[in-house]
Amino acid sequence: MRVMRAHLPAEMLAFWLVEFVLGMAIFYVLLVPAGAAAGLDMGVVDRAAILALTLGLGAALAGLYRPEIVVEARRLVGSTLTGGLIAFPLIFLCVYTLDGSFRELAQSDSLAVAKVLGAWLVLLLATRLTLKYALARGWFLRTVLIVGTPNDAASLAAAIQGHRPGFIRIGGVVPPSALPDLLATRNRGRFGRGRLWGVVVTRAARAEIPVGALMARRHESPLLFGEAEFRESRLRRLDIENLDPDWLLYADRVGRSRVGQFVHRALDLAGAVVLLVVSLPVMLLTAAAIRLEDGKPILYRQVRVGRDGRPFTVYKFRSMRVDAETRGAVWATEHDPRVTRVGAVIRRLRIDELPQLLNVIAGDMALVGPRPERPEFTSELADRIPGYADRLSVKPGITGWAQVSAPYAASIDDARVKLSYDLYYIKNRSLLLDFLILASTIRVVLFREGSR
Repeated sequence: MRVMRAHLPAEMLAFWLVEFVLGMAIFYVLLVPAGAAAGLDMGVVDRAAILALTLGLGAALAGLYRPEIVVEARRLVGSTLTGGLIAFPLIFLCVYTLDGSFRELAQSDSLAVAKVLGAWLVLLLATRLTLKYALARGWFLRTVLIVGTPNDAASLAAAIQGHRPGFIRIGGVVPPSALPDLLATRNRGRFGRGRLWGVVVTRAARAEIPVGALMARRHESPLLFGEAEFRESRLRRLDIENLDPDWLLYADRVGRSRVGQFVHRALDLAGAVVLLVVSLPVMLLTAAAIRLEDGKPILYRQVRVGRDGRPFTVYKFRSMRVDAETRGAVWATEHDPRVTRVGAVIRRLRIDELPQLLNVIAGDMALVGPRPERPEFTSELADRIPGYADRLSVKPGITGWAQVSAPYAASIDDARVKLSYDLYYIKNRSLLLDFLILASTIRVVLFREGSR
């Protein structure tokens, strides 16, 4: 499903709607006064809806509506409890700011907030365990076939299997000659292990397919996808191995209107100023900790490549020893011995990135965009990865789609995967996608995903 240019998993939107309705019903029962007259109290309905929306926002910020979280039982409980921690202050905001009747409720029943939060946590666990049970039995499994040679299909199959476990499975790989008979089948269905939901045609196989013979059957056959379309709409990344050299020229909204550029810049500037003020106490404590452990300098200045290849100086809290790069630039590694003790903490929590807010205010960076890379690595990656230079068509960002969707890049192969997400962002960027990325960044920080 596409909303404001962002591709959102339709099944997880439906899942959120089910939880919202169930949450409203449960909160209504908890909030309705004892001995109330029969019939719906619309005032209580409104308050239940506000709480359901508020708690749903807490769940979204904790990443609880990602498809993969449902099938990973070991992370489910921890993520749910984290969602509760995020939602708890949001509930108090509702109680003491939005509606006077909430304050009256909290004063009359000291456990009202705890009851609401407890009921919500139970609801989150129950619905996700139910969905996990259904996925394990293939009730919502969509089967796709790949048209092409096994070699052509290998990369696509790996991407599908790693992205949506429990929701999409590869039913097999067939040659292009089998496609006409395949699309004539009536065994199409949206869900169920035995039904064919879609067919994905690799780029190499498209030249061998008789397009005219298939047009008459397109409405009665399984869903038909080109490989590039499937990667973009279902995996939310671009097929960088098969990009046309001029794809950026025709990509939607790469060149924003002047109004769009103004709005985006205004939001970046306002957001950076607010975040700088809010995070100032943390930044002062971080500066003191760095000074006490390893002396000066506190800030780390480094040349990075910005929009259109223009170099600029990026600011970060220093997390490595002063002599960390006396032998030149190298990739960061897990458990990097160059990282100080304070540096390890601020990297895990992404505190080392906070001084980049100054870069946003200066106009060199945006809040959301591709990660700014060093000139040495940019030149190497542009030579080895097709389309790498295209990521320089927008301002780099403190956070971005690649940062919240893929692990930390520590090799050429990692950079290739991240590029597929960066180019997806460039093609589909919008205010909604920026908001989703910023919300996902909270989850990444809380669960220390991808930091090194």
